[in-house]
Amino acid sequence: MQSTIIALVAFGMLLTFVQCTDKNMVSEYQIKQSFISVGRTYDVESKTNAPTKFSVRNELFSVGKKLYLLEDGKERYSVLHKLTNIMSTWEITDLHNNKEVGMIENKLKFVGSMMQATGSFGTYKIEGDFGSFTYTIMKDGEKVASIDKKVLSLHHTYDLTVYGESDRALMVLFSIIVNEIREH
Repeated sequence: MQSTIIALVAFGMLLTFVQCTDKNMVSEYQIKQSFISVGRTYDVESKTNAPTKFSVRNELFSVGKKLYLLEDGKERYSVLHKLTNIMSTWEITDLHNNKEVGMIENKLKFVGSMMQATGSFGTYKIEGDFGSFTYTIMKDGEKVASIDKKVLSLHHTYDLTVYGESDRALMVLFSIIVNEIREH
């Protein structure tokens, strides 16, 4: 009996260790644009009970639209819509060190849509078909996240699934920018 209990405890500890170091972990979020608000705000809910909480607020008075991604109530990233470019371009700033870390640009594509994010975080391609409302985020040829727009909802609602060890905050930010580009 005692050896069975010890074996079960050892198995439980091993299982916990494997789950904590799993590189195939998946996080799921639902992102909703606020229905009634001044400017653009978004609510982000974890569907997998992730410990980190995200929200998005906007800056009302700026040249170009400016949004802030908050992580556990603290500003993590800001994005600023650059008005001088023909294609929609957003500048990404890491607010931990107040440095510009990259850009996300809408690219010309005849069928569907494509955006590219480049910077100190690497290069990400976001591809989708506006008709199907489904987007895939790729890095180095590997799918790191997917975005699915809920068609039957009163306000813009997206399901975001993030795979592996990708920066969850960055993937939420990309999802918000996809919605902003789609609306304009």
